[in-house]
Amino acid sequence: MVKPFDLAHARVVELAKSMQLMQLENNLNDVEVNNDGDDCTSEMKIVAECRELQVNEVMGIEAIYDGTDQLSISNSSDLDTLQQHIEEWQMNCESEDTDETIRLLRNIVQHPPTSFTVHITIDGVLCDNNIDDGNCNNSESIELAASLLLKVTLPALYPLDETTVPTFSVECFVATDRTAICNPDKPLESLANLEENRLYDALREEAKQLLPDPCVYEVVDSWLMEHLFEFMNISIHARHALQTK
Repeated sequence: MVKPFDLAHARVVELAKSMQLMQLENNLNDVEVNNDGDDCTSEMKIVAECRELQVNEVMGIEAIYDGTDQLSISNSSDLDTLQQHIEEWQMNCESEDTDETIRLLRNIVQHPPTSFTVHITIDGVLCDNNIDDGNCNNSESIELAASLLLKVTLPALYPLDETTVPTFSVECFVATDRTAICNPDKPLESLANLEENRLYDALREEAKQLLPDPCVYEVVDSWLMEHLFEFMNISIHARHALQTK
């Protein structure tokens, strides 16, 4: 016999590992710059400042999750190389060689976007949304553990541009009963459905409230941990379990 909760956890961890190895296309990371002149340098400097803040933020998050399997930074982000580009640019700031400055800035601007996944598990009680009286009792609710793999991609102008927020994407979601057991050959079925689009809107709005400060950790580890169940609905499998309770 196995626990669906353990299967869900293993599925999310394995997916996070496979996504870490995925390669992203090297591009300008959604920023447009002029071809030449002071405006070009000025625009690229803003991107360089943003990407320096991004590196610092991700390193801070990495330190918080150190020793866990919760954070996976994509290999394509190549933070070591990005940090090297930033340091070279900073060392050259006093130079009068404009061509060299532009070259160093372009290395930063054209570096692939920084992306990573965060695996979180949240326990809570989910009520049947078909109950409209607002008073959910034991026969109309179920205790669940929600396993979520959230991908975060940082746009080039995040966080200094207060209209630009991280891109959030749910790569895996499974809600299970921590105590349940089943046969190993039984398919893993989520006991809840996630309203992803409504969740994305809420994540973006929460992020905007925190900008221009780095916001990912606050949004994911604080806000999402408290509010995820507000975006979940009991699945058919869970409703059947409630009816036979």
